[in-house]
Amino acid sequence: MWKKVAIGGGLLMLVAPMVLFAAALGIVSAAACEAMDDIPFVECEFLLEGGLDGDQCGEVPVEVSGNIPDEWREIFAEAADKFHVNPNFLAAIYLTENGNTWRPLDSNWASSPAGATGPMQFMPGTWSDYGIDGDGDGTADISDPTDAVHTAASLFSASPHKGPPIYGSTSPDMATGSIGKPWLPGTLLYAAASYNAGPGTITKYTSADDGLDDPQWTRVWEVRRYLHNIHALLDSNLTKSGVTSENGYTGLSGGRTDHVGHYLREWSDPHGLGVGGTDGDDGEDGGSGDDCDVPDGDLNAVVEVARREFERGAREEPGCGFVCDEYIDDGDEAWCADFVSWVFREAGVPFKPTPMTRMYFWRHDWQIPAVIGMQRWFRLGSHGSEFFTPDQKDPRPGDVAIYTGHVNIVVAVDPSRDMLVTIGGNESDTVQQTSGTFSAGTSSGLVGYGRINAEPAD
Repeated sequence: MWKKVAIGGGLLMLVAPMVLFAAALGIVSAAACEAMDDIPFVECEFLLEGGLDGDQCGEVPVEVSGNIPDEWREIFAEAADKFHVNPNFLAAIYLTENGNTWRPLDSNWASSPAGATGPMQFMPGTWSDYGIDGDGDGTADISDPTDAVHTAASLFSASPHKGPPIYGSTSPDMATGSIGKPWLPGTLLYAAASYNAGPGTITKYTSADDGLDDPQWTRVWEVRRYLHNIHALLDSNLTKSGVTSENGYTGLSGGRTDHVGHYLREWSDPHGLGVGGTDGDDGEDGGSGDDCDVPDGDLNAVVEVARREFERGAREEPGCGFVCDEYIDDGDEAWCADFVSWVFREAGVPFKPTPMTRMYFWRHDWQIPAVIGMQRWFRLGSHGSEFFTPDQKDPRPGDVAIYTGHVNIVVAVDPSRDMLVTIGGNESDTVQQTSGTFSAGTSSGLVGYGRINAEPAD
């Protein structure tokens, strides 16, 4: 039968008895519960008592996972304890918002095209209304990990710090939910969908009986990808990606697409800050499901960061905007080499100066702002790197394609056809993905390729 969970203000006294009576008779639907969410100060959820399948009843450990890096573990544990939510669910939200990458606490957090920012990717308006000073320094900072995680925990809590629990009242022992039918209120997947798309969108376009692929709206692909990843992370104790070829993220052909028809690529397993192995088995065919040789370890992270930024779609604006603030970082120049430098740094494989190449690092010790400087860095074999031409060896994902006046990153290859795909910055003032050949690359005047030999793919 239906079990009612209701919290709220004065209207609860009027509404709850009627709903509980109907629930006892088994005649109240989840849709009726969702309708109650529009009543101020009242939140209503229905759970099917005894009616959830095994997948929906998946239990998430309530103790903070040992697969969370030390510097993040305490933050999730404290926030979860304070607001009575699951710390590993908070960690799964963080990982999904950051492409399964564990980043240093003092990172320069990127912003989405819609304006969401910080480690938990809050919209400024939401932060203005609900942001919390989690570390007690007197300021609620959207970019501060402690403040951001505490705010997310509050908004998933039955007892939030401010306002109602806008993403659903979760608890430490709440069931994960079914990835086949994730739109049932009272599960972690439903709460995650609300966090990603907004509770109004989920209420408007979904019903509890819908399958994962049933609802349709412009950017529903984002939510499906989000939920696949959340589900896999919670099911694997935060060790496995859910954005995989098995789930239709095959890249170049035959897979899931976004709202403009671009194929969506796989995400790597959680990695960074000592998490995630560098040894991998690609299988006989490279393991990518689409004949694209994607490396493991650090170079796989390079590919994933580049893809994430392509999907973000940052564009140079008047005054430069995000591009100058993030990729160039305190400069103003043509930014293709800056973008490559930034991606490698974000992936944990930064360029590093040597005595013979220090003059090419004008601003930061991870950034080579000029194409000629980057070519020279590779030609000198700095820190085990190498430069080669396509007649010497084939490029592979994670290599840098170097042209007479441009650089970009190889993200996929098809050796059987001598074809590759690159992602580069400052291509028509934005980040673009382009197909080409080994011998010509994807821009004019190919000089050769640079390779950092840090856990290379076979």
